[in-house]
Amino acid sequence: MKTQNMLISVFGTAFIALLLLTMSCDAANNPSALVGRWVAVSGPDAVWNVRLELLSDGTGIHAGNAITWKTENGRFYITASDKAKAMGYKLQGSVLTFTEDNGIITKYTKCNNDCGETAEKYAEAENAARLDSIAKAPDPKIEVTRDLISVDGKKVVKTAKVEKQDSFFIEELYNVLQSKRKMAKNNKVQIQIDPNMSSNVFFKIITTSGTASYTDISYTSKVNGSNHTERINFSIPKFSEVNLDESFSIPELSEEEFMEKINSKEFMEKINERLLEREQKKIHEEIKLTVAISKNYIEIWVRGGSLPKIFYKECQDGKTTKQCVLHKESREDPGKIEMPVRSVYDELAKSLINIHNRYIDSPDADKIVILADGDIAIWKVLQLHHKARTAGFPKVNFMSLN
Repeated sequence: MKTQNMLISVFGTAFIALLLLTMSCDAANNPSALVGRWVAVSGPDAVWNVRLELLSDGTGIHAGNAITWKTENGRFYITASDKAKAMGYKLQGSVLTFTEDNGIITKYTKCNNDCGETAEKYAEAENAARLDSIAKAPDPKIEVTRDLISVDGKKVVKTAKVEKQDSFFIEELYNVLQSKRKMAKNNKVQIQIDPNMSSNVFFKIITTSGTASYTDISYTSKVNGSNHTERINFSIPKFSEVNLDESFSIPELSEEEFMEKINSKEFMEKINERLLEREQKKIHEEIKLTVAISKNYIEIWVRGGSLPKIFYKECQDGKTTKQCVLHKESREDPGKIEMPVRSVYDELAKSLINIHNRYIDSPDADKIVILADGDIAIWKVLQLHHKARTAGFPKVNFMSLN
């Protein structure tokens, strides 16, 4: 009798274990947590707020079509009358995420009879979280050394590659900045650059940053052992600003429409005609101030004419190293440092202040072009920028001889 009871007990335990195992397999194939109504809130299906209803018997409805479904080994299998699909899935709280083999991700959230309202609330919450994240996002920091260009501490591209390329557009930097711009509230970017870096690299970084919609640019470099910071406002003309006359105005066009319009032969002829007229009117009004810097002299151009070149060379004034004004009698003359020692940048500042005061009523009295040899160290360009702004020329255009 004891043996019989023992057999019954063993059989009963085995039966219960088998039953639990069967239930476990069913739960794995059709986990109860997935059963219910769902609405798409992210991905391709979210465009139409597609509904998905999963029943416990492995059947269901997707976008109004009858389906069967199951899960196995972390994969979700769904079959309709005309097609079948397998994809990864993850359930986190009330959000069900499907990841297809091609990388497409679709998110669903659980709903009852109010699926439309649930989708709207989810979208509002996601947008609020995104805006909060954008508001807290720090301004990106670009660091430029002789070896690397990095953004927020992550390597982007080798400096040598940027120096050699002809284009002023750095694709690798642009891609990183554009991805950050989508998550940034401000249009500010900070640049920390090696003072001995060539101005060519500097111009390329500024151009790329502006193209990525970072129009408020601060750059810092060491000058005479201390950090020196300047700001640049990078401006890009808007499509709607092109308005020559009523017959050729372009009111609020899309980018595609704008490109089609300006590529027409008639439009280009009209633009050339208007630009020529505009230049002829302004040629006697604008001062067109340009400061050019090379390795051994600075030259100022005003209204198409140039002032005498200011030659310079490095010298010691006590314990301070300066770029000192050099007196030359001829081009071949090696020159002598003028005494008392004068900084070439201070000499430049005096000339710029005189020009600003003399032509203060000119339409471009606040503008200056800094033209630099591409091999000039960036700290020299930074000095020019600073002197130009303090002399009354806040609108600075940078150009490279390269």
